[in-house]
Amino acid sequence: MVIPTYNWATVLPWSIGSVLAQSFAEWELWVIGDGCTDESAATVATFDDPRVHWHNLAVNGRSQVGPNNAALARADGCLLYTSDAADDLLCVDLGGRRIIKKKNTGG
Repeated sequence: MVIPTYNWATVLPWSIGSVLAQSFAEWELWVIGDGCTDESAATVATFDDPRVHWHNLAVNGRSQVGPNNAALARADGCLLYTSDAADDLLCVDLGGRRIIKKKNTGG
C-alpha cells in the first residue's frame, strides 16, 4: 500500500492506523513523502511495525506519480494499492475484499 504525503504529519497517524486495522494482514506500507519538510518522518517512525516504511523524495514533484513510482520501486509485494493522499482512510476490510475478488475473478 502507498500513502503519498506532503507535510501532513498531523493526519498520518489516522491514515497509517487505518492500514494497521486491516483484516488482511499480509501487506506492506510505504509512506512516501513528496519533499516533506515537516515532522512526517518522525511521525511514521513512531509506528513499531516492520511492515511500515518511510521514504522522502528530495524534491516535491506536485504529482502523485513520483510517490507511487518510488513505492513501486521499493515494494516487495505483487499487488499495489495507492491512496490519493495522506488524509485517506481505508475501511477495515478493503485489502481482504480486493484480494478475494482478484482470486475469485482470476483478474
